Amino acid sequence: ALLGHVVPHDIILSNPILTLVERKNGEWVWVSEDGKGILLMPLIATLLAADAPQASGLPFGRLSIEKAAITLYHAASDTTYTLAKTDVILQRTDHQHSELTYSTDLQIDQDVLHLAGHGQFDSLAQKGSVQLDLTEANPMHLCGMILTCADLPALDLPLSGSLIAQITQDHSDVSGEPSPAIEA
Repeated sequence: ALLGHVVPHDIILSNPILTLVERKNGEWVWVSEDGKGILLMPLIATLLAADAPQASGLPFGRLSIEKAAITLYHAASDTTYTLAKTDVILQRTDHQHSELTYSTDLQIDQDVLHLAGHGQFDSLAQKGSVQLDLTEANPMHLCGMILTCADLPALDLPLSGSLIAQITQDHSDVSGEPSPAIEA
């Protein structure tokens, strides 16, 4: 007989259909048409926890979301955004640190904006950062979604660079502030 606990090292969610809603009070909530979204928050919380579960010395270490179709709904502005072909990897690098990589195509009116980036989180310090890399992107496309128009000069031309958000974790709430500058 085999006794003990089995803890997976990698979990892969393929082709999930997800909706991420920002309520008027600023709280973000996952909604899932296919049931896969219900798994996301507990899995993310486990990877970001200071005391990640371990089995035979190997922790649950990697969550991959492949080819997700994600709808973002911003309740305050009653605006919906579509993220197609979204790939996300959240990986535990040691007992304290996690890394994030992501890429997606954001549909804005008739334009498609490719977004990619990375981030890191220190579970003991309860803080980290997320970077959004832009290549030939018009910052006005991001107004109302991740930026207010006051965050950037009202430039209507393509820019390349990065936006960096610092995040902190207080229990299960994660919030961030965009960096006021675009690095060119």
